[in-house]
Amino acid sequence: MISKVMLDRRTGTALHEQLIDQLRDLILSGDLPPGTRLPPSRKAARELGVSRNVVVLAYEQLQMEGYLEARVGSGTRVQERLPGHLLRPRPSHPGNGTSPPPDPPRFSTPGTRLARARPIPLRHGQGPAPFLPGVVAPEHFPHRLWSRLAGRLWRTRTRELVGYGRPEGDPILRDAIAAHVRRFRAVRCTAEQVLITSGSQQALDLVARMMIDPGDPVLVEDPGYRGARVAFEAAGAQLHPVPVDEDGGRFGETEPVPQEARLVYTAPSHQYPMGVTLTLSRRLRLLEWARETGAWIVEDDYDSEFRYGSRPLPALQGLDPEGRVIYLGTLSKVLAPGLRLGFLILPEPLVEPFRSARTVTDTHSPSILQAILGEFIREGHLERHIAKLRGIYAERREALTEALRGQVGDLGEVVSDEAGLHLTALLPPGVDDRKVSRLAAGEGVEAPALSDYAIRELSRGGLVLGFGAAPVEETPGAVRRLAAAIREARGISA
Repeated sequence: MISKVMLDRRTGTALHEQLIDQLRDLILSGDLPPGTRLPPSRKAARELGVSRNVVVLAYEQLQMEGYLEARVGSGTRVQERLPGHLLRPRPSHPGNGTSPPPDPPRFSTPGTRLARARPIPLRHGQGPAPFLPGVVAPEHFPHRLWSRLAGRLWRTRTRELVGYGRPEGDPILRDAIAAHVRRFRAVRCTAEQVLITSGSQQALDLVARMMIDPGDPVLVEDPGYRGARVAFEAAGAQLHPVPVDEDGGRFGETEPVPQEARLVYTAPSHQYPMGVTLTLSRRLRLLEWARETGAWIVEDDYDSEFRYGSRPLPALQGLDPEGRVIYLGTLSKVLAPGLRLGFLILPEPLVEPFRSARTVTDTHSPSILQAILGEFIREGHLERHIAKLRGIYAERREALTEALRGQVGDLGEVVSDEAGLHLTALLPPGVDDRKVSRLAAGEGVEAPALSDYAIRELSRGGLVLGFGAAPVEETPGAVRRLAAAIREARGISA
């Protein structure tokens, strides 16, 4: 039955996701009855013309969903105990059955905007593939220390931790974060200005809900972080893309900035995905414009801890005398995205309104995680952990740079490599970066297309390559597969 599977490299869907969907449909339609043995992953990969990794990922996902089971000595089979009501033939087209199709659901206007927002691709429950951006080295998470802190806190703060927490966050954690950003980022704040959120995405969602009315102009860097764009679009904002060059976002330099703009989103210390830094002169002009117009600036300081040639640059917020900057930080890039802990540092007039809004959304982030992190920072573990990771990531960055130089050569030009956990490589003019990304995904390499981060069409495509979770020894092989994808997209034989 594997012969019924048809994989299409031209679509925007990864090959392993196509295989998952088609095998699931074959099982539910009865074409793969309970107990059917599937071919081994190597044989299936040969028949489908894909890498073995594609088949392994699909089999593992369907096992987790309960459609397949792996038996020692007898291979991978369709689950024998699937509910009978699932295993009936489906109509080939919606509406072909005896019942009329249900009416489409009716959403509110904000709900409709949320449903239409382009989701941010994530690898749910899977280990990171090279070179997926925005992920860290999971093997270096300090699990033993974390467990020790958790045990101590459960013994000493049990009554507090099992009850409701404060919407603004654990006081110890807020104090620790305020001290940390004052010392390392030159942020001017008190602990009372810190609001703990469930990751940076919730922080962006809160800002969008609180500061944007439908139709409000919002300035965003282009190309830029998609998570910010979808949050602002869901709030009804009219996005105004701001081009990015080697000096950062060109706010007001290429075309007039809407004077009624309510919000500006920027990552000045390490722009995502281009990796450039907003110059001091542009920072000062942006702050002056915000003062004159009454606009707010959202400063996303997502990975400023990792610079490889100099100390982290001071935050824009520390230059702001008027209190127009909303500072956003995350612990995902330092510890683990699964912790879902981020924070906002708010100008004083916004503190109490945002606290009330936080109560309405999900009340508070998990108390135990906040408590552990507070002790982790306060006892100096975070500072030591960052120093350790900086060395590890510097090696991984160098390995990726060397491999790109040796195997990609004139097929790509690295434009960002001084900070953070990713490199951005521009492709030769005319090369379709989305096609390259799809071809690479088929070989188990995640290399998002730069075009997917842009609002306006780019003059030159590129790839965003994360090295945080790419061990040095695995990098040359992954780059070799990436180079083959680039050559295939250009029609160059190996």
